[in-house]
Amino acid sequence: MTLQEIKEQVNLIKYARDYHGLECNRDGKAHCPFHKPDKNPSFVINFDGGIWKWFDHHDQQGGSIVDFEMRFANCSKEEAIKTLLSRYGDQAIESEKSAATIIETISYVYKDADGKEVLKKEKKTFSDGKKTYTWRHKENNNWLIGKGNQRLIPYNLDKFKNHKKAVVCEGEKDCDNVNSLGIFSTTAPAGAQSWQDSLSQYFSGFDKIVFMYDVGAENWAKKHASSLKRTYLDKKILIASVPMETKDSDITDYMNQFKTKDEAKEALLELLQTAEELTEPEEEDLELTEPKIELIEDVTWLWDWRIPEGCITLLAGKAGQGKSLICHDLSAKISAGKELPFSNSTIEGKVVILSSEERVNNIISPRLYVAGAYFPNIRIYSVLDRGTKSLIKEENIKWLYTVARNLKNIKLLVIDTIIEFSGVDVNKTENVYEYLLKLSEFSNKTRIPILGCTHLAKDPNLQDPLYKILGSVKWSAIPRSAFILKQEEEIYYLAPCKSSLCKMSSTLSFEIEEIKYKNTGFPKIKNWHESRKKAEELTSTENDKEEATKVLEAERMIKKLLKLGEMESNKLKKELVPAICSERTYYTAKTKCTDAYRKEEKWWTFLSK
Repeated sequence: MTLQEIKEQVNLIKYARDYHGLECNRDGKAHCPFHKPDKNPSFVINFDGGIWKWFDHHDQQGGSIVDFEMRFANCSKEEAIKTLLSRYGDQAIESEKSAATIIETISYVYKDADGKEVLKKEKKTFSDGKKTYTWRHKENNNWLIGKGNQRLIPYNLDKFKNHKKAVVCEGEKDCDNVNSLGIFSTTAPAGAQSWQDSLSQYFSGFDKIVFMYDVGAENWAKKHASSLKRTYLDKKILIASVPMETKDSDITDYMNQFKTKDEAKEALLELLQTAEELTEPEEEDLELTEPKIELIEDVTWLWDWRIPEGCITLLAGKAGQGKSLICHDLSAKISAGKELPFSNSTIEGKVVILSSEERVNNIISPRLYVAGAYFPNIRIYSVLDRGTKSLIKEENIKWLYTVARNLKNIKLLVIDTIIEFSGVDVNKTENVYEYLLKLSEFSNKTRIPILGCTHLAKDPNLQDPLYKILGSVKWSAIPRSAFILKQEEEIYYLAPCKSSLCKMSSTLSFEIEEIKYKNTGFPKIKNWHESRKKAEELTSTENDKEEATKVLEAERMIKKLLKLGEMESNKLKKELVPAICSERTYYTAKTKCTDAYRKEEKWWTFLSK
């Protein structure tokens, strides 16, 4: 393996763990060993621009696996290269001096809707013809390696509001050249083979959109146009082809055939007139997908390690234990740009609250007010005020897309309670799954996180916190995170019971104080703290504790009976059920301490080692 191949192919996350004991989380982040204590992981490893890279936010330094080995082994560059080559083979060894040289570097800056620079893509062309692409994000006026927490946006997004027609090209170079002719153009940031659903939300203001990709990429153009068409069925979306024969020829190659800009513009306008309208989106591709590391999306958070963007989060608890109050507190902080508890960042934007249990003027608005909300950033829909529940049935899901298009910069959608707005038979698994799937698709496409409140099941036989959410794990299958809320005397506990995108966050506790407003006392959350309590502990009941005691007693009896050797399974069961314990308790205890095998048409049980 050559040095360049080592940079490209050796997984630096695994290398850091195997050779230097640096453990990274699933996002490639680690606590920096050179800047202890590093409370929030500041050392990052990712695959960027075709090679593995690292970056230390404390020193604002980074580099390839060579630089990594130099720093961690405290050695020279030559020693680091020698070490890497000895570990990964010496076939066709090459030095860095003999590697291909950079002959051109072009930067494309991505701005958000307000014109703020947020991302930069650096394109480097090498003497051997290879190209690499490196993302950088802006932080404190510095361009840092990687995308950071910035989600991908379309190119030229800051100019979208000035146009009603757009040409979607395959890359930034084509966009710049088309725009130079006075024809507005944009592109997907990840290239022709990747159109993220979250990009569609930005195209709501266009009346006409024409996709025009390179020669040979027509199928991708149709796939991406179909993705957009599924979101906007009423929009005019067309597909044009570059009239050249050579594969990979692009619109820039076509325009370069003409002597003047006027000729190129006239030819391009004629070409756009030949575009064919996509009247129906093609069926979604059900083929198996090969994973690509360069297409892995960064997880972004509304509330660090607790509420991810583009996903559903569940908040479950008994009635009157503060579920709505937490939603109002978070909504107030987001609307006013205040820091969320135990979070490193502040996010300001609009919040939409759908409530099925409380009125706007006598409950929700006063709570938001005492929590410090900025009212212009809040929108509320109350069932009690409006008189309808099944707002998010399948035929009404479009309403949410309409809200997302018309109300810009929505940072959170609260649904309280998520079951009341479903409009489905919650006893049928397929109905629940379809409802949550459509809700999850909306969240993913718009990148609006959804916080859904729900109740805990009353069945005392349910022990797993996830099963206690409405009595079935089906309600927590699609949401990426879930929390249990429990009041114990004057303290309220918010405990995670599911976290699919990161390790389980810590349990938080808080208290409630009463704030007087217009001669009425309204609750306000105060004194957030971390707690060691777990969801299992908070959801356990006296019945759970009694059952646990019975299981221990049954386990003790099973061990006593099997101490001298194996026993026929049915005979063992008759020794305990029903004289000592119930059948359910017996099987729970038996699973904890035994194994079994089949002999002569009978099952035999013995103590496991």
